[in-house]
Amino acid sequence: MPRESRPSRPPSDGNSRSTPSSGSGSLPCSRPRRHKVPPVPARWTPWQPCVNGKTASDFLRGCIGFPYPLMPLGDAIAEAATAAALQDPRFLPVLYLADPEKDSPDDEELWKRVNPSLGQIFTLDKIRQDYNEAKQNPVDFQNFLRFRLNIPVKQLSRWMPMDKWDKCNAKPDLEFLRGRKCFGGLDLSSKIDLAALVLVFPPDDKDGIFDILCRFYCPEEGILKRSQTDRIHYDIWQNQGFLTATPGNVIDYAWIEKDILDAAKQYQLCQIGFDSWNAQATATRIMDELNPTGNEDGFQMVEVRQGAKSFNEPAKDLLVHVMTEKVRHGGHPVLRWCADNLVMRSDPNGNVAPDKEKATEKIDGMVALIMAWGRAMFGNDETQSVYETRGVVCL
Repeated sequence: MPRESRPSRPPSDGNSRSTPSSGSGSLPCSRPRRHKVPPVPARWTPWQPCVNGKTASDFLRGCIGFPYPLMPLGDAIAEAATAAALQDPRFLPVLYLADPEKDSPDDEELWKRVNPSLGQIFTLDKIRQDYNEAKQNPVDFQNFLRFRLNIPVKQLSRWMPMDKWDKCNAKPDLEFLRGRKCFGGLDLSSKIDLAALVLVFPPDDKDGIFDILCRFYCPEEGILKRSQTDRIHYDIWQNQGFLTATPGNVIDYAWIEKDILDAAKQYQLCQIGFDSWNAQATATRIMDELNPTGNEDGFQMVEVRQGAKSFNEPAKDLLVHVMTEKVRHGGHPVLRWCADNLVMRSDPNGNVAPDKEKATEKIDGMVALIMAWGRAMFGNDETQSVYETRGVVCL
C-alpha cells in the first residue's frame, strides 16, 4: 500500500474537525461529537495521535484510532474509545453484571456468573465473607453491589435499614430516665421549616440499650403549606404532640431553649453537641443559664463540625446498635421520617457524613441524633486517671 501523505492540522478554533485519510484501522471523525469530554490533565491537551490496540493471546489483532495529531489527545482518546465500542466489528463487548430488578444479591450462582475471574483473583469464600459483612452496613452493601456484582451505584444512598429501625420502637420508661445521665444534639439549621433536639441516654444496666428522646419544632404558619402542598404530615404530627409549632413564620428559639432548661432539671444533662449554623447565640444563652461560670466539669455546649471527621464514628456505632436492637426510640414518627430520608455521603475511605443537599427531604432529626450519639461516645469517659490513686512512679 503506498504511504499516505500526512494531513495538515485543522484550525484550532475547537469547532472544525478534519477527516483522516483512510487506512488500516483509522476511522473517519467527520461525524459530530456526541459526548462532552470531561476535564482532562494538562498533558492531554496537546494535539497527538491516539491508537487503541487490540490483542488476543499476545498477538496484535488490529488497532483503531487516529495515526496523526488531528485533535487534542483527550478528545482523541474519547473518540477512539467510542468508535471502538460502537463501530468496530472486531470489538465484542461483554458485560458481567447482575440485574438489580431480577437477581438476588445472596444468590451464589449469580456470584459465579458475574465474576469470570472467580478462582483466579479471589475465591467464593471471599465473596461469601464480603456479603455477610456487607449485610450489616448499608454503605458496605452498596460497595458489594458495585465491586462484586458490578452494578453501578451512586456514592449517595439511603443509609438506615428501616426494618431494623422499626424493631427498636419500644418506648423509653420516662420515670426510669429521671436523673439519668444524658447527652444532647441540637440542629437549628432551618428557622423556617424544622429544628430538632435529641437526647441520648447511655445504658446503665445490663441490657445495654440506649434510650432516645426527641423534640421537633417548626413555625406555625409553615404547617399548612407543608401539609397541603408537600403532603408532609406536619398537621397530624402537631395534633398528636410530636411536633411543636411556634407562633409566626419562623421558629422561635426561645421555645427550644426552655425545653433544654427543663430537660436539665429532669435529667443529668452533661453536654449538647450543636451545629454552629444559626445556633451560636442560642448556645451562648444556654451556657449562661446552665454553666454561667464556665466550669469545665459542668454542662457544656460542644460545637460539632459537619463532616465525616465528626460524624463517621458515631454514625456507624449508632447503626451497629440499631442492627442489634440496642436502641429504644419509641417509634417517634418525625424521627422515623428523618431516618428514612437520611442520605450519607461516603468518601473513598468509607467515611460517612449526612448529606442534606442530596437528601430529598428533611434529615435534621438524624443529624441531631448522630451529634448526641457522638457526645455520648466521647463525652462519657468516666475512666479514673491512674494519677488519682497514686503518684508518679520513678524508675
